[in-house]
Amino acid sequence: MISDHIQSLADAVFMPWVVAVLLGAGLFLTVRLRVVQVRRFADAWRAAFVTRPSGTEGALTPFQAFMTALAASIGTGNIAGVATAIVSGGPGALFWIWVYGFVAMAIKFSEAVLGVTFRETRGATVLSGPMYYLRDGLRSQWLAWTFALVAAVAALTTTPFTQPNSMALVLNSVVGIPKLASGIAIAILTWLVIIGGITSIGRAAENDFVGAPVGIMDQMASSLSQPGVALFIDTRSLEHQQVRLPAATELVVINSGVAHNHAAGDYRTRRAECDRAAALLGVAALRDVGLDRLDDVNALPEPMNRRARHIVTENSRVLDAVAAMRASDATSLGRLFSASHASQRDDFECSVPEVDRLVSIAETESAVFGARLTGGGFGGSIVALVRVGEAAGVAKRVAEEYGPDATVLVP
Repeated sequence: MISDHIQSLADAVFMPWVVAVLLGAGLFLTVRLRVVQVRRFADAWRAAFVTRPSGTEGALTPFQAFMTALAASIGTGNIAGVATAIVSGGPGALFWIWVYGFVAMAIKFSEAVLGVTFRETRGATVLSGPMYYLRDGLRSQWLAWTFALVAAVAALTTTPFTQPNSMALVLNSVVGIPKLASGIAIAILTWLVIIGGITSIGRAAENDFVGAPVGIMDQMASSLSQPGVALFIDTRSLEHQQVRLPAATELVVINSGVAHNHAAGDYRTRRAECDRAAALLGVAALRDVGLDRLDDVNALPEPMNRRARHIVTENSRVLDAVAAMRASDATSLGRLFSASHASQRDDFECSVPEVDRLVSIAETESAVFGARLTGGGFGGSIVALVRVGEAAGVAKRVAEEYGPDATVLVP
């Protein structure tokens, strides 16, 4: 009886009014924004997958934000809606799903612009969403409160009820797992992700949704770093300290123009090699191996010996770098940069010729204390430690000598 009333209400609301409004809004915005879905696609791709735009900051990198948003978008409609549409309307329903998906990009673009325009910053926290642009853009408190209330009710009912129920039904019918057990497991897994905050959500989206076997460093650095300081992280305990860079230095970051892919290829292979080396050394992770065991490390079979040697010596260099920063010893810190790059190039083999060339060009500059590959490797950028006041000039000269593929990200 109740389900019949709900179905009647849904039919009255969604057919045809909501469909007409959404499709009409998508078509209007597509025309008004001059087909922004196509016109700005290349810019969006570069921002999300190639480089972080100069001067931008935030709790997540553009790629992590994109993956988090995409993971959040795959919800009720994708789990049950598409199948229901095909069953109800036949395969031709897919055509209209694609049509609406295209014009809806303009709606989502407009929502994102409004969200960025009418956002509120409270310390390190940024608050945004329809509630804020309804309140500050339309200047309608009651609309903002109404949306917030409805969204809260939906978040506590539609999403947590429908999606776990769909998954539990499938698990129960296919492999016989009790629905209650599936619900408890989903609740625990969701809690474990949410409890870690935005960095944990970003990591989960990148690791599990995208399949990139990365660690937590990028997420923590994006959300915890401050200008002029380095972030010293223990990735096992997640303890962290901010360590100020030597006052006589500043950083230069230049992108090589070589894109990398952490979800496949050599990055994943290096992770597997490190896990194998740790197992052969009888430890849970290579961080548990000190310099006093380098003979054991060197005795490992190729290439595990070189992979492990990089990790062990790099961990030692990190500790030495922290000491150098605290002592304001730019010269020693620069030498550690250079040694780190040599180890990444020769032992870990995660550099590429273009990045090596960028480092070599940078180190010919008299104002550069040292330079190294930064990031996950197999492309990407270099970071150079430079005498204060000379970063812009160094960056310009290095980029010009490297060629048109170089992009100066900092300063």
